[in-house]
Amino acid sequence: MPQKAQSERIDVIPIIVNIPVFISKQPSPPGPIMSAAMAPIPSTDTQHGKRENLERLFREQAELWKKDTRHWSSVAKMLAHPSYLRIVGLVRLSTGNELERLLLQELESEPDHWFDALVAITGEDPVRPECDFDGAVDAWLDWGRQKGIIGH
Repeated sequence: MPQKAQSERIDVIPIIVNIPVFISKQPSPPGPIMSAAMAPIPSTDTQHGKRENLERLFREQAELWKKDTRHWSSVAKMLAHPSYLRIVGLVRLSTGNELERLLLQELESEPDHWFDALVAITGEDPVRPECDFDGAVDAWLDWGRQKGIIGH
C-alpha cells in the first residue's frame, strides 16, 4: 500500500494500458507458461455458486497480484500483470455490481492501484485530475457509496 508523508504530494498520472485480454473457456495447454494467473476460470450454474465462485476467484487473483507486484515501482507493469487483467475479465461472471463491490471493499481495506480496473469495469472515472493517491481512493469510495454498491 503506497504511503505518503504529510507534506508530500503524489501526482496521479492516468495510464492507459492497451493490452487485449482474451478469456477462453478452453483449457490452456500444459507447459512452463501455465500459472495460477493464467488458469481457466471454472464456471458454475447457480446464482449463489456464481457469487461464491466470483469472490473466490477475485481473492485468489488479487492475492497473487499483490504478492507478485509488491516490489514493483512501475504501475504500468502492475496493471499489465495477468492477475490484474484476469480480475477485469471476471466482469463476465459478475451480476449486480458484485465485482465492483469486491474491488471497492479491497480498495477500502487495503488501498492499492485498483483505479484502472474500476474504470475498465464501470466505464466511469470519478477521480479529478488534481487528486493524489488518497484523493483517488476517496473519490472511488464516495462513488461506490453514492451508487449503493458499498455501505457508508
